[in-house]
Amino acid sequence: MKPERAGWLYREALPLVRAAALRALAVPRRLSAIDRWLGPSVDLLLDCRTVRRNLSDALDDKLPPRQAALVRAHLATCAVCPRVDAELRETVDLLASLREEG
Repeated sequence: MKPERAGWLYREALPLVRAAALRALAVPRRLSAIDRWLGPSVDLLLDCRTVRRNLSDALDDKLPPRQAALVRAHLATCAVCPRVDAELRETVDLLASLREEG
């Protein structure tokens, strides 16, 4: 490679490539920081099966605040889990009304 071409590469192209790489890595770094902050509870945000297993505890306010927030966030974005949550709430309400009558 000619010396003037190598100088251009280091002076002009390398900073552009470095800046593009840093921009591309910014999102994974943020996601990695979020994963570390959330720890194992991040599964609640993504996994319907895990959310459904924790719906009863969420309804009874037995989940830690961060996990309860993740369950609510999942319910706000999932197409199926809100129906399961509504059915669970309806069942709990029916059982409570039976307890009041008996």
